[in-house]
Amino acid sequence: MRMELPGSAADTAVSPPPAHNPSSGTATTESAASPSDTSPTKAWADAVAQARTNTPQPSVKAKPGDTLTGIARRHSDTLSSVEKANPRISCPNLIHPGETIYLPKKTPAQIVTGVDDSQIKPIITAMANANSADQGLRSLQNSHMRNEGLLSDAQAQSAQDWSTVEQTTFS
Repeated sequence: MRMELPGSAADTAVSPPPAHNPSSGTATTESAASPSDTSPTKAWADAVAQARTNTPQPSVKAKPGDTLTGIARRHSDTLSSVEKANPRISCPNLIHPGETIYLPKKTPAQIVTGVDDSQIKPIITAMANANSADQGLRSLQNSHMRNEGLLSDAQAQSAQDWSTVEQTTFS
């Protein structure tokens, strides 16, 4: 299952969860690097930020008599946010008819095109939980003081979290 973010190319698509290896209780990933914060809150914030980044920059064409203040007001934006979106305009009091005026980017209504956020947020949350469990498991596996009971619990938690990802994704 590939879920593309609005305006994204294939390389910015949200990828499916890593394959789970039941024999080891760990997930296999293409990269050994893992982010330090794998919390669901951070995962959702990252998804929102990526969607905002991939959203096209909205713009309008200035008409005779338009001002940046008027354009900002018509689009429920502040003058400072419209000025910030147009750094090439050196004199905000002087805009010309036909000139492209960029509006500030807004968070899209849907983080993944065609999928309601209430459907995708549980998947992202489940993946963050599973990644966090895997990170804890790797820490225990690399620990100098191995506690087989804790290691067994961590493997079980990782397997359970990846099972939740599968159930959430494919239900």
